[in-house]
Amino acid sequence: MTGNEVYREYVRRLPIAVPTLDRATLDRAVAGLGATPETVTDEQMLRALRETVYPLLAIGDRAATEPACAGLITTDAANRVRTISPVAATIVGLAPDVDVVGQPVDVLPELDRCVPPVGAFADAEGVLIAECVIPADGRRVRCISHLRTAADGAVLGVGTTVQDITLESAVYAEAGPLYQTSETRAEELSALANIARLIALTTSLDATLAAIAERTAQLLDSRAAAIFLPNALGQLQLMGQFGLPETYAVTINEFMRIAPRLPDEIQPPTTLAFRDGIPVYRNIMTIPDEAPEGAHAARAVAIADGWGSIVAVPLVAKGATIGSLTCYFAQQEPPTDAMMQRIMTITDHAAIAVQTSTLYAETERQLAEMTALHQTAALLNSSLDRADVLNMIVEQAARVTGARVCGLLELSTSGDATIPRAIYGLDHFPFSDIAILRHGPALYAIQQREPLIIRNHEDATGMPWWREKFAEEAQRGAFEAFNAQAFIAVPFGYQGAHNAVLMLVYDHPINPSASELQLISTFADHAAVAMHNALLYEQAQQAAALEERHRLARDLHDSVTQSLFSMSLLAQVLPALWSVQPEEAARSLDELRRLSKEALAEMRALLFQLRPVALEEEGVVEALRRHIESLQRRDGPSLTFASTSEVERLSLPVEEALFRVASEAVSNALKHAHAKEIAVALDIRDGAATLTVWDDGRGFDQAGHQPQPGHLGLPGMRERVERIGGLLQIESAPGAGTTITVRVAIPAAQLRLV
Repeated sequence: MTGNEVYREYVRRLPIAVPTLDRATLDRAVAGLGATPETVTDEQMLRALRETVYPLLAIGDRAATEPACAGLITTDAANRVRTISPVAATIVGLAPDVDVVGQPVDVLPELDRCVPPVGAFADAEGVLIAECVIPADGRRVRCISHLRTAADGAVLGVGTTVQDITLESAVYAEAGPLYQTSETRAEELSALANIARLIALTTSLDATLAAIAERTAQLLDSRAAAIFLPNALGQLQLMGQFGLPETYAVTINEFMRIAPRLPDEIQPPTTLAFRDGIPVYRNIMTIPDEAPEGAHAARAVAIADGWGSIVAVPLVAKGATIGSLTCYFAQQEPPTDAMMQRIMTITDHAAIAVQTSTLYAETERQLAEMTALHQTAALLNSSLDRADVLNMIVEQAARVTGARVCGLLELSTSGDATIPRAIYGLDHFPFSDIAILRHGPALYAIQQREPLIIRNHEDATGMPWWREKFAEEAQRGAFEAFNAQAFIAVPFGYQGAHNAVLMLVYDHPINPSASELQLISTFADHAAVAMHNALLYEQAQQAAALEERHRLARDLHDSVTQSLFSMSLLAQVLPALWSVQPEEAARSLDELRRLSKEALAEMRALLFQLRPVALEEEGVVEALRRHIESLQRRDGPSLTFASTSEVERLSLPVEEALFRVASEAVSNALKHAHAKEIAVALDIRDGAATLTVWDDGRGFDQAGHQPQPGHLGLPGMRERVERIGGLLQIESAPGAGTTITVRVAIPAAQLRLV
């Protein structure tokens, strides 16, 4: 037999009890033999128990530490006492000075119980083993008897060895309680090991607490168990439970909210244990009649579910109370010391689980914050679309702060209302339908020029911006449409201005920390930069449009306007010239036709530059081909275009930039280079686009070159190329022509295949 089987066998065989042993002493004795309660052998257990039992007992006037002795009693064939040793006499309870030699055994009760008669043996080799109790002092005696025979086989009598086994019996009897203690201890260790594994393997606080509550109820044999933790406002809330009736679990949080304001005799043990940091026991039937309805409702549920008492123990981590473990028992009696020790051990593990999960959640929250800020910063640097940036900001702010709704509102020009610019989380009600969001905390925060924090719904009604129509709005359900319980409104603007606000709406009470407020302010700062960038971009677009109009006016003046002026002069003189010099008039008419064709071609080219429809519909290759064809003149320089492309389309910003640079370069070559040949080539392959514009004109000195007013110029071309991530290279010298090369990397994600 091994382990606990040893205990079971001892209990079955020897029922005599001894004083309760010190468990720690027994554990040390077992450990001293190199064993544990789960691995101890029969021999080891006997040795350990004897070492701990002997000091607790006394046998007569002998020290309990002396070993149990044995004595010999012999009888003759007539069952009369022949010999008896002093030790045997002491064991069977005879006085040392009493002479019983020669007396029949059956007249001596002490010996009659211990020594069998000759007739009890079937043969000479038989051995009888018996145990008996000495009435005088209750000691147990083991008797081993055999027949005494002569050499010829004649029966001489009986020889009996008697041994005091009181200590051995007591050791076996003590194994019963020890076995129960060992079983309970094994269950405790198993449950605590499971809890420890949960702490190590589970990061979800809800899952960990629910599992701990289940293990607690099973280990303590309680009806239910629950773990309560404080919310942002310090009010206890049910966070993990096992065995609680649904009706109780639904209403307990509301009762916990008002419980701290009640007298101690009415408060539940959970809030008292959390407040005072000590275990609290409460009999279910002791709730006074004057207790509020919530307390009686809780008691009714408790009685219906078979509860008799509640025990709440605080969860303590690093000297601070962080929650409460509450157990619900069927019995009404207070828990025993052993039971309280088990509960306290479990609470220690539960506190570690709460702290571990909280630290993990905090790490996850910080990581989410860093990711959100990185994403918004990246979008700020890559997008000039204000709507996209603001929508991302409100979405990220809502996600990392746990807000139900996040809105970004801008102050109206009248200054008496706010205008929504980006909203996240409001699916069913338009923002404009919720007056409190547009005229309440948002407008008030802008006016006060500092963040506004409304921690719960009750705080809102006491604010200066609370109006009757807001109350009416709440009554008709719009206010509760998204379950608004708390607000944070952070005003912001660019360079000290306060003309916008980032507002978060929560569906639960809040108590934001300084770091959380700083995070929201950072999102507001990003929004301020995005709105300012959008304003600058809008202004830049307006300036670019104005500059483009000026350039177009100059191009019209340099080309089409002069042609039209010449045509007008010829048209005026032709009637008079026709009657005087018909031949000269005919030549002038041919000149008029030529000028009209050139003016028409130049106008088409300008219109094509202004709105290249082919660029949007068919791509940059076809747009450049048509543009070059429109510029070709019979008496002008040779214009050619060549293209090699592995894809049909690029992204529209890249195509537009390449087209504008090519058209500007060709225009400059036509007007200023006096070139005889102009060649345009576009090569798109191997993940890159290369545009080349070459002419054999007079070239120029790049160091001293200044763009002419009204023209894009080389700096403008370079800026346009850099905006799409490309590189512009110019090769030119006086009398050596000019080559302009543009190289742009084309990521696979930007290719537009049609």
